[in-house]
Amino acid sequence: MPADPEGCRMLAARCAEIAATAATPQLKAWFSDLSIMWEKLAIELENSFAKFVENDGTRRDEGKTLSKSSHSKARQSHPSRSARSI
Repeated sequence: MPADPEGCRMLAARCAEIAATAATPQLKAWFSDLSIMWEKLAIELENSFAKFVENDGTRRDEGKTLSKSSHSKARQSHPSRSARSI
C-alpha cells in the first residue's frame, strides 16, 4: 500500500480505468468504490501531513519562546551575570 498521496491517486486512477471497462455492473461498482477510497486516502494523508507540519512548527515556536523567556528570567535573577554579559 502506498504511503503517499500521489501513489494513492495513481491507484485511484487505475481503478477508475478498470471500472470504465469492467465486464459486469458488479465489477464496475467495485472498482469505482475502490477508486473513491484511494482518493479519500490521498486526501487523508495530505491532511495528516499538513497537521504534522503545523504541529511541528508550533513546537519549534514554543521552544524558541520558552528558551527566550527562561534566558530573560536567568538574567533577572542574577544581575551580576547580566552586567558581565553586557
